[in-house]
Amino acid sequence: MIICHTPNNYANNPYLQAYGLRKYGVKSYLLMPSYINPTTEKIWYGYKQMGNPYNIPILYYHDTQSFLRQLASLGNEGLDIVHLYGGGKFWHAAYSKLLGAKIIRQFFGSDIRSIKKRREIAFNLFPEDGIVLSQVELANRLTWRGALNRMIQLAVAVDPVFYEIPKIGGSADEKIVFLPTRNDDFKKTSLAFDAWNRLRELDKDVKLYAVAWGDNYPRLKETYANDPRVVWMPLLNRKEYLEMMRRSWIVWGQFGGAGHGGTELEAMAARRPIFTNLNPASMKLYWNPPLIQAENPEELAQKTKQLLDNDEERKYITEKAFQWVQEVHGPFEIAAKLYKFYQRILEA
Repeated sequence: MIICHTPNNYANNPYLQAYGLRKYGVKSYLLMPSYINPTTEKIWYGYKQMGNPYNIPILYYHDTQSFLRQLASLGNEGLDIVHLYGGGKFWHAAYSKLLGAKIIRQFFGSDIRSIKKRREIAFNLFPEDGIVLSQVELANRLTWRGALNRMIQLAVAVDPVFYEIPKIGGSADEKIVFLPTRNDDFKKTSLAFDAWNRLRELDKDVKLYAVAWGDNYPRLKETYANDPRVVWMPLLNRKEYLEMMRRSWIVWGQFGGAGHGGTELEAMAARRPIFTNLNPASMKLYWNPPLIQAENPEELAQKTKQLLDNDEERKYITEKAFQWVQEVHGPFEIAAKLYKFYQRILEA
């Protein structure tokens, strides 16, 4: 089985799918745009900087012609499926169909929220053979012909590199709360900063490390300009992000939205306590992740302080979350489900 994974800007999930599928004898290629958005590359597309640790074959294109040439070369090898992330562009699907390959479209969160009517028209012209959706509460956005009947839910994979981050102890020389989440009204990191105002009173040693991005960042930077224990970091590449996760004792995730994101999963994989405030009803749709919920700033501050001071409780919580994320979001577990979906499509 030969698969071409064609990511949009977010290359980490396709990369991990390709890695996991190798266990099942699948030959996967990543066909990547060479004009990756600089912000996204800095944050997520760190496999390039890390030297392609899982040795996935990666091809690049810079325009429609180079895309067609690369795809045609895979067609000569017997390409079976083109897996388009974010839905893919019109010409992605057109060229794939021209080669006789099956098409899968995969959607996450922001990409499916931003689908416009003209893209629905393109999807109807070149319908996919299957749809993979991570956030099932957004299934009502699949409004083009027959889309819901072709859909499966699939969790996102977590990079096993996070399993190798040392446990909290001698590896962490400072008491750090890490807030890597985008600072805007959707993620509601304002709750986290309100909690920080209280936490800094409860613990005189703890520091807050936050990433300088999001619509609310300029205001927050000004508000905390005179707080020496708030450290603003530039957008992190993959190596920097891993190092920051290693240094942290506690991670604060997103405090708005329905489902959790990559940060929450990676914190659990790294055995770091992760706090959020997400809709409990939605958690049932995502296999009930053992996230630590905090509904208001005072609760977040108090619970964070409790875990900063209690090694045994922190260990119990993080080990439970670590086991869960391995079972539900491990790359080989995800690949097993995806492989069966591929087989079903090819046999149809």
